[in-house]
Amino acid sequence: MTSNGSANPYAGMEASNFVSGLTEPLVDSIDALKIGHFVPTRENHPPPGTMPDSILGEGVKKPALFQTITLPFAKPEGSGKMTFKNRVIVSPMCQYSAKDGFPTPYHIAHLGAFALHGVGNIMVEASGVTPEGRITPQDLGIWSEAHRDAHKALVSALKSFTDGLAMGVQLAHAGRKASDWSPFHRGARKEQKYVTRQEGGWPEDVVAPSAIAYNDGSITPRALTTEDVKKLEDNFVQSARWAFEAGYDYVELHGAHGYLMHSFLSPLTNHRTDEYGGSLENRARFMLNVARRIRAEFPNKGLWVRVSSTDWADQAGKGDSWTVDQTVELAKMLHDAKVDLIDVSSGGLVPFQKITVGAGYQLFGARAVRDALVKAQPDQDKRMLVGAVGMMEGSNDSPNAYERSEAGKLANASIQKGDCDAVLLARGLLSYPNWTEDAAAALTQGTKSAGNPQYHRAHPAKRS
Repeated sequence: MTSNGSANPYAGMEASNFVSGLTEPLVDSIDALKIGHFVPTRENHPPPGTMPDSILGEGVKKPALFQTITLPFAKPEGSGKMTFKNRVIVSPMCQYSAKDGFPTPYHIAHLGAFALHGVGNIMVEASGVTPEGRITPQDLGIWSEAHRDAHKALVSALKSFTDGLAMGVQLAHAGRKASDWSPFHRGARKEQKYVTRQEGGWPEDVVAPSAIAYNDGSITPRALTTEDVKKLEDNFVQSARWAFEAGYDYVELHGAHGYLMHSFLSPLTNHRTDEYGGSLENRARFMLNVARRIRAEFPNKGLWVRVSSTDWADQAGKGDSWTVDQTVELAKMLHDAKVDLIDVSSGGLVPFQKITVGAGYQLFGARAVRDALVKAQPDQDKRMLVGAVGMMEGSNDSPNAYERSEAGKLANASIQKGDCDAVLLARGLLSYPNWTEDAAAALTQGTKSAGNPQYHRAHPAKRS
């Protein structure tokens, strides 16, 4: 049985055999996929998503987006530091397609498309550190050894697709936004704003820093005791252990979008009077305790944190909210805790937020954080990196429409100007899995980045 009482469909199976345990398996046996034999070797073939001088035209400078990036604090054993082949990162995207928290063949197909087209780095979607920490019953999880083994199969499959791919997983707890409906549910079920116990939810087990409901009709969460918070810190650290045992290169703590860590940070949702409430240092204690423990235990692995730079609610008249200035102060604390990268998003905490959406609409937060970090530590090799997210694909009118000739230009310019060190893409990659290749061509007047050997017909023939 899993820790939430449901039967484990993968009990007794090898780590690489989770596919055959599905109710409707994609194939009769994982053996049919022959994991480990996807990529044919080819002498002198550069890794997909890279632009070595040999494929750039004379006088063409390598775009900033395709330069390598090195984590400042992770120190892999025997290899110096952790370096990624380019600065294109697949942002974690909830797909609501898991079974009892376990990944399925869908996740291989969904993420594999990005790997084949040259992204440098894939972050697997938010994975609950407890069963009750999931947003919906269809979310991924990593709260047991069985989940670790399923993630191990996912990581090994994706890394076999293409050379030089890095992978991480976002560790999450949904807090007061847990036991929610998957967006795929329709009709009468939506009359209730949350998933009932009868429908597979856990409304009685939804927790938060303070007993404040998200909205009218939403679950009023149970306020965590001090002991409860410390137990959740243990859960995050244990999930990080399992993630690294599964083969992930780094973990990201989800401290954004109104989920548990974010709701500790914001005065709008944290009314505590113990060591986890009140001052900024106290409100940040939960996140920082987890980050410090992971870094201390895993100095050779990557450690990232996602934050919302603002609640977009400071003009709502509802009291003090989380702001960019506080994010900057938090970033300094995370740097001191040796977090490698801060992934700067925004919003998601309250229903009365007011957001103006557009291409690069969250760059202001990343820019403010990076400016402060650079001022304090100009040496990039010793400074926490900053990732930018928020329609960084360069969309203007909608996330599904952009001119291919413009692909990569916003992202590249943002890195060049010093607004950020890397970009995280979500909707842009869903619409165009080959965005990385399009960006290379747009930034170099027609030269695509290196591709997978199997896709050689779509790339220039000479790759030596």
